[in-house]
Amino acid sequence: VRDKISWNIRSTTTEDQWYLLQPWAQREIDLCTRVAEQFPNNYFAWAHRYYVISILFNHWPNDGKKYLSDVSVAGSLRSFLAGEVMFIEQWLTTHVSDHAAAHYGTE
Repeated sequence: VRDKISWNIRSTTTEDQWYLLQPWAQREIDLCTRVAEQFPNNYFAWAHRYYVISILFNHWPNDGKKYLSDVSVAGSLRSFLAGEVMFIEQWLTTHVSDHAAAHYGTE
């Protein structure tokens, strides 16, 4: 089931899929965090995290699609991405030698 959701998110974003996007992204981000905690400097965890965030950014609700102009969706994604910025800032202050995280933070 997870692969089907991932494929649907990668291919196109319909109204129904849009509401699956953020929970999917949160699960993937949580997984990346756990992997990065267990295996310091894990480039693949941070690369996947970047991929997930790029999916969110590429489907940002400013593209004129009617269903993406929903204020609650835009606000929810905005707060999600703001939380990600705060996370990486905090992570880098506590994991100063994590070069993979530092690279992710500059992206």
